[in-house]
Amino acid sequence: MPAPTRDPLLDNAKYVAMVLVVVGHAWTDLRVVPAIDAAYAFVYLFHIPVFVILAGFLSRNFTLSLRSLTKLGAALLIPYVLFETLYESLAAWVAGHPAHHNAIAPSWVMWFLMALFMWRLSVPLWRWLGAPMAISIAIVVSLWGGLSTNDDYAWSKTVSLLPFFVIGMYLRREQLDRLRTVPARLGALAIVAMTALACLLMASSFDIGLARWKYSYAELGFGTFDGSVVRLVMMGVALVLSAAFFALIPGERSWFTGLGANTMYSYLLHGATIQAAVAAGLFATAWATTLFGAVFITTAAAAVGTLLMAPAVKMCARPVVEPGPSTGPRPELVATADDLETLWRRPSATEQPLPHSLMR
Repeated sequence: MPAPTRDPLLDNAKYVAMVLVVVGHAWTDLRVVPAIDAAYAFVYLFHIPVFVILAGFLSRNFTLSLRSLTKLGAALLIPYVLFETLYESLAAWVAGHPAHHNAIAPSWVMWFLMALFMWRLSVPLWRWLGAPMAISIAIVVSLWGGLSTNDDYAWSKTVSLLPFFVIGMYLRREQLDRLRTVPARLGALAIVAMTALACLLMASSFDIGLARWKYSYAELGFGTFDGSVVRLVMMGVALVLSAAFFALIPGERSWFTGLGANTMYSYLLHGATIQAAVAAGLFATAWATTLFGAVFITTAAAAVGTLLMAPAVKMCARPVVEPGPSTGPRPELVATADDLETLWRRPSATEQPLPHSLMR
């Protein structure tokens, strides 16, 4: 039997989503530039939901077997402990105070590993319930989560983004193909253009906290009813823009397709480069907040995010990013504990699809 090949569409989507994460983090201190503020709002409307949808799409075969749980812990919890310690120490160094390590309160980018761990454990439940019931309950749980101000174990984002994970679980590859027809792609271009224009016109009055999926209704200034309505609207916007994202992502192999298998490295390592730039005062300079400076930093961030997916980086950082045996298939950023033995290939009409993982 020939070795399975990876699906270029999924790897391309992972690469682009990862670059958007790095660029979005670089933009955080540049939002005084109106164009960057608008771009920041636009990207945050969908890039986190896209990540979570992909995580659900690639998690649907997870089971609660001992083997699966062991692999899941090795793929997510060990890197979590290592990089949580690193980022807490870096943040303390930049701020000039002693490090305070709190394992139950993920720092910065580490929330995703903790959230993914909990989402994965819940997969059998959502699979047992079936799509309509599972998605409905996930939406209700997300709305309920808006009442909580507790963020231990990344609880706020884990609960708030749950519908996207469950929707991803029930998403099928042929549904993605339907988004890639000419009419669908033209519609996607129109949606992107209209949303970008709206962000350009209204970014200064938009509360970006709505798109961070971590704040309670009270923290955002809403009551229970209006906060729930706003969250439902944000879910709808995120789903529409996510569909547009998948419609417009190239489906063929490109120069960056292979890098989509190594996004775990960019995700876990890019924060150190951002914090180093902050410590060096790069974002505090007047030049950085000019349009030219912001464009330069944006380009540099995209380049750094790309370079961190390079095979040379993977070879050097593998012991800490992917601890464990160095032989055999490796987990990806949303490492599938049951699915590590095989990669995705496009199935024929008579074959069942083989699993694939989100980020290597």
